[in-house]
Amino acid sequence: MDRDKEKLPDTWMPQIRPIVWNDSFVTGIQVIDDQHRILVNIINDVYQGLDARYSRVSLQRIMLELRGYVSYHFGAEEKLMSERNFGLAHPDEYETHLQQHRDFTERLVKLEQLLHHNKPIYYEDLFIYLRDWLANHILGTDKKLADILNQSPSSSG
Repeated sequence: MDRDKEKLPDTWMPQIRPIVWNDSFVTGIQVIDDQHRILVNIINDVYQGLDARYSRVSLQRIMLELRGYVSYHFGAEEKLMSERNFGLAHPDEYETHLQQHRDFTERLVKLEQLLHHNKPIYYEDLFIYLRDWLANHILGTDKKLADILNQSPSSSG
């Protein structure tokens, strides 16, 4: 058989599956966990569009909703960090967290611009990026934040 025509195994490409909320995503900070669930649902709307073949306009609407909710959520996280003096106690972790928020927000804006200007965009790649970024951010940066905040007394009240 000609090697160039061999079929690649199905496992060569990342699995395209929705995010399934489970206990590993729980930070122990209820308001953050509730917001993370909403973000998971919005990103899974992009996944639903893969099968339903959403129009570009539908995907633009989802991305606009995602960016709006991301802005709200990041604001809530950053307010919590400020209220608990996280930046003073852990300046490196604080700056890394804020930079991840800025980078993700910038990337969302660029993706929205691509959609708005009818530039080529692979919906599967878009979904995989959103899914993996959120999962990695929650399981890494947000869990680290929550571990620190859950160990320190609240500065409010």
